[in-house]
Amino acid sequence: MALSLITSDTLNAYTGTFQVLSFANMFKRFKSESVAIRVVPFVLVMAIGVVIGLIGYGHFVSNLSNFLDVLLVIFIPWSAVNLTDYVYGKIAWRGLLAYAVGLGAEWPFVSLPDYVGPLVAHLGGAGISYFVGFFVAAIVYVALMSLFPAPADHRQGKMAATV
Repeated sequence: MALSLITSDTLNAYTGTFQVLSFANMFKRFKSESVAIRVVPFVLVMAIGVVIGLIGYGHFVSNLSNFLDVLLVIFIPWSAVNLTDYVYGKIAWRGLLAYAVGLGAEWPFVSLPDYVGPLVAHLGGAGISYFVGFFVAAIVYVALMSLFPAPADHRQGKMAATV
């Protein structure tokens, strides 16, 4: 089993290294031919991963579950906006506003270990924030697009992107 984890852990560290280098590259350009630029971040990402693993191994399942719950709370309204017609590559205030409203609508219904919304107790402890956030964000986005249609060139850009 340990041997099978080497491959996946190496790929995770490799991906994490690319993320670190991409972030750092915003501030200083790195030369890709440098071995140190590839090895040092890789070793650091692996070391950080090992430390986090050693600290949290006793509660791994609950930590992962909590982390995924937080991600759901954050990404559900965003997914609703994307699924109801978000245009990539442009800053669309309608989509961002719909996301913010959807995210705000979720908080009274969130049921996480560190935060429980005020309406969760009335639902017998059920956290329905995902459903609320999805539908509120989608409805707000459709309403904003109906009330404030995007300019013609905005729609043409979308059509060109889908062709």
